[in-house]
Amino acid sequence: MNTLEAALTYAQCGLSVIPVKADGSKSPAIDSWKQYEEQPADSLDILEWFEDTTATKGVAIIGGAVSGGLEIIDIESNEIAAQWRKLVAQAEGGKTLLNKLVVVKTPKGYHCYYRCSQPGRNTDLAKRPATADELKANPKRKSYKLIETRAEGGYVIAPGSPPEVHPLGVAYEFSRRDFSHLQLITNEERELLLECARSLNQLFKSEYPE
Repeated sequence: MNTLEAALTYAQCGLSVIPVKADGSKSPAIDSWKQYEEQPADSLDILEWFEDTTATKGVAIIGGAVSGGLEIIDIESNEIAAQWRKLVAQAEGGKTLLNKLVVVKTPKGYHCYYRCSQPGRNTDLAKRPATADELKANPKRKSYKLIETRAEGGYVIAPGSPPEVHPLGVAYEFSRRDFSHLQLITNEERELLLECARSLNQLFKSEYPE
């Protein structure tokens, strides 16, 4: 599936899409994307953005109400993803809940998609302290994200984008189901997913104040 086909397919699934630059910056390839937080682009907009195959672009999906209550849990590494899945699976109903998610393999970790009645704004759920080498390279950066949500006010790169969209030059690929299988989960199920993520936080604010 090329980027145009992906964007049109995602729009048919009720998702608000935008083009992003294929230069590793993950930046929008349009002057402003904020209007698409309120109203999804129509097929003519999408054709205009992506039909020129000589202008390489990626496709991103906006979270929140505009995409049917979409929320994405963004997990930054395979190791942390495995720990999070284990915690969720151990909870009552957790294995069933995990099977409801649409999962995308990212260049570094995973995106877990679902719909809910009250998607929040972008939220950091778990962080880790910077290592000694990281502090040496950038003394001002005390912490790094492990898990965050993308919902209202945020977007994520989606499958169908060229590898050049990410700094690592690796493509995003569906790992479990696709967006035609997005499910609405309950508030209780959502809180279980988020609480398991919060429990993996390694950052103590007394040590590394914001």
